[in-house]
Amino acid sequence: MKISSTVVPTSVSLYSPEKVGISMEAVGTDFIQMQEKEIQTKWFRSHETETDIFVWYDSQGKTIKQQVIHMGVVVEWNILDGVRTGILFDTEIQPAVKNTQTGEEASEAVSESIQYDNIIQRQCLITALEIVKHSKCIDGDLRANLFRNFSQESIQPDRGGFLNMLLKFILGRK
Repeated sequence: MKISSTVVPTSVSLYSPEKVGISMEAVGTDFIQMQEKEIQTKWFRSHETETDIFVWYDSQGKTIKQQVIHMGVVVEWNILDGVRTGILFDTEIQPAVKNTQTGEEASEAVSESIQYDNIIQRQCLITALEIVKHSKCIDGDLRANLFRNFSQESIQPDRGGFLNMLLKFILGRK
């Protein structure tokens, strides 16, 4: 029996949060008008690993939501629910259609949704924090804010001890 191994060429290891973080780049900042309120979003991405970091701000500049999405896993904090983990799903809402006259195929329409876990997946949170820690494109103040939000104790106090311990470990603090 012969076993073959397939090597996928990539400049970034998908399983190294440090290398993923280093490969992150700032993509852009957008402003969205929602119900008479302006929301600002910042987007960071590693094109090699399709890892994204999104941050949403209210009109006063306060973070209202943040997400790290890596390999289909979502780690999120928002002002209503606190820290959550989950999986990103693509749902086909319109199948690809072939144009009978030109023979060209139109792309399918896809909607993304998140299935949140009942319990925070600690390893997912650790990986997200490592990616943020090593993302050089994120300035120190924003990085500290992302860490602080991912360590929120107010929503579920029983997680505070673990999250504080984790942050100390990742940041190298005593």
